[in-house]
Amino acid sequence: MLTSFGMIIATSLLSIGNMPRQNTDSLSEIRALIARQAFADLQLWAPDVYGSLETMPGIPVHLERVEMTGSGQLRIWRGTLRNVFPSKRYLVVERGAVLYRGGGFTEPELSDLAQTMNIGNSLSDSAIVGAANVLAVAADEYGAAQIIPFGQPMFPNSDRAGMIWASMQPDNWPTFRLTRHDDGSVTIVLTVLSRIDDTEVERWQAIAYALRVSNAGLFDTATRRGKEFHVRP
Repeated sequence: MLTSFGMIIATSLLSIGNMPRQNTDSLSEIRALIARQAFADLQLWAPDVYGSLETMPGIPVHLERVEMTGSGQLRIWRGTLRNVFPSKRYLVVERGAVLYRGGGFTEPELSDLAQTMNIGNSLSDSAIVGAANVLAVAADEYGAAQIIPFGQPMFPNSDRAGMIWASMQPDNWPTFRLTRHDDGSVTIVLTVLSRIDDTEVERWQAIAYALRVSNAGLFDTATRRGKEFHVRP
């Protein structure tokens, strides 16, 4: 159960740590899962190189763990391709012995993941928000290289990207909201900021999520809205 919301480490919400001891079979499965998606993607990105291949080559996948305080048995892994251009980041969530596809995959399995997290009316506000932020990280299509919460009560907008977005966000941008309904379901609306790349002019994406979860922990609805902005040096 995600009851801790103390996720600020080195990059506001996330930091990259050394890979802990891990079952090598599990890591092999994660690499294989990413390699299969990457091979399909490369048919579109680089058809001149990969389009004529009938079998998947040995695509080297570099794994690093996305560290999150209070995540319990849940681990999020980021995979990138080595010596392959163009490259892309892929996220895989490991919970016990089960793997879930996350951001970067064509069909993320976040609804299935959410059901294992027991998000519902019985949790405290901080636990619900913490779980929703974990789902936002797992869903990040930019690989959660740097992702920070925005406009949430537990986090001030003290970082540069947050302050810039606060000064330029559209008037109709959704604000943070957590609503408990009489039927036991919960609606939460929150925003995170995700860094797209490592260029000198930082490209960021503001992403607002609206999630409604039944008291049984099942997704009733889930939607998102995004807008790119830049942080100049």
